[in-house]
Amino acid sequence: VSRRTEPWVKGPEDLDKLRYIIRPMSGWQLDEWRMDVERALDFAHKHHLMTYVRRSIVGDAFQWFCDIPWFLMQLYDDPEFVKEFLDIFHQWQLASLDEVLQFDVDCVQYRGWYEISTYWGPRGFENFLVPIIEEETQKVHDAGPLVAFLLPEGAGVYADILARMSFDCLYYVD
Repeated sequence: VSRRTEPWVKGPEDLDKLRYIIRPMSGWQLDEWRMDVERALDFAHKHHLMTYVRRSIVGDAFQWFCDIPWFLMQLYDDPEFVKEFLDIFHQWQLASLDEVLQFDVDCVQYRGWYEISTYWGPRGFENFLVPIIEEETQKVHDAGPLVAFLLPEGAGVYADILARMSFDCLYYVD
């Protein structure tokens, strides 16, 4: 969780500012990232290693940008705000995946550290996060790589939902 004195996002009025901050890499940053990817892939291919890309962080974002209890109340009080908030990060991740999928990688991770049932519950997970995870999974599958979903806890609570999802590997299951 961010070491901040106040949340960056306190309501819908802050979403335009967030869109300005959370945007795809460009220019020299993107060029440098691509060079790093090429170096890593050269090493992995030379040594016959699986390539694994950590990418998506959509559900984690509320932990960093919002007051956590306040955000969780918005799941019920203002679901449209939650969808719009998550969509900012989802669109950022889709653009990031466009870059990643230009390379020959084996597996892409959807990072679900904070998609756990303690925060979202089954209904929140299914309503807000599953459509995002599924869209990103489909995009990756269309390009060829596998998708791993990192979920550190709550797999039992989500078991019926997870069974219907299309990612390839569930890990960090306790």
